[in-house]
Amino acid sequence: MVGLNLGAEFNAALAALAGWDPDTIDPASVDVPFVNLSGDTTTVRATVTATIPTAALTQLIAEHVHPDTA
Repeated sequence: MVGLNLGAEFNAALAALAGWDPDTIDPASVDVPFVNLSGDTTTVRATVTATIPTAALTQLIAEHVHPDTA
């Protein structure tokens, strides 16, 4: 089943409604799989992106790949 898709302007407005920083999400990835008409909330999803320090990432990887040598 395909989620609700009403175009780029809707996705941008939905991202703002969700409180997401538009610089950290892909508006095309916004997804509303189900509108919860019998409840107070509905879950929406989006792909989030971030830029992180490479050194911090490699340290984190090392800690989880070889936890005894980190």
